[in-house]
Amino acid sequence: MGRRRYTRFAKVFLLLIVNPSATADGTDCVRVANLDFEAKYPQRTWMRNMDKSHLYLIGDVPGFTPQIGRLVSMMNYARYTTLTAVENLSVEELDYLHDPETNSIGALLLHIAAAEAGYQAATFYARDLTEQERQEWGAALDLGESARREIRGHELDYYLSRLQQVRAKTLDELGRREDQWLEEQTSFGNGQNVNNYFKWFHVFGHEINHRGQIRWLRTRAPRRL
Repeated sequence: MGRRRYTRFAKVFLLLIVNPSATADGTDCVRVANLDFEAKYPQRTWMRNMDKSHLYLIGDVPGFTPQIGRLVSMMNYARYTTLTAVENLSVEELDYLHDPETNSIGALLLHIAAAEAGYQAATFYARDLTEQERQEWGAALDLGESARREIRGHELDYYLSRLQQVRAKTLDELGRREDQWLEEQTSFGNGQNVNNYFKWFHVFGHEINHRGQIRWLRTRAPRRL
């Protein structure tokens, strides 16, 4: 993926945060995942609506209640740093295994998406992943040997598309909720109480953790000439 095309992806991602009307029913977000920006998001459209000054502001976001908007602000920044960490990676770099026990960058990207899908089920629908969903995300959820074997050979576009499809659903669902929803509690298996605010804090904290691994792997992966 060339730098110019990748930059379009990052900028359209920011547009979805700054202009939530594009995500009202989730359909525009899914179209973004096709990465066909020339046809569906011509430059004059997304450049006019995007305001990168929002990237470093944790505060109100149009289309979200105040506390949810602050949560979205933090999720947005975490995702932006993930996108910049994988900019222009080749298939070989995405598939690189530093040793027999590590995960590839590609697998970690899918794992980030899979974990978010799992928290969607838990917090938006009060359920576990269905059997079909577990089959869809299986190797990405578990990582390890199955991921090393199955998650290979994809261009960067594939991983970015999966990340964006999941995030589009998250934003759509968060936009339907009030701040009080963040305070709703369940319990972990150890009996500790946990609220939805902490669960979604954990989602982007989890992403930041794996982004650090991605940056480490990128500096060690053989680079294409």
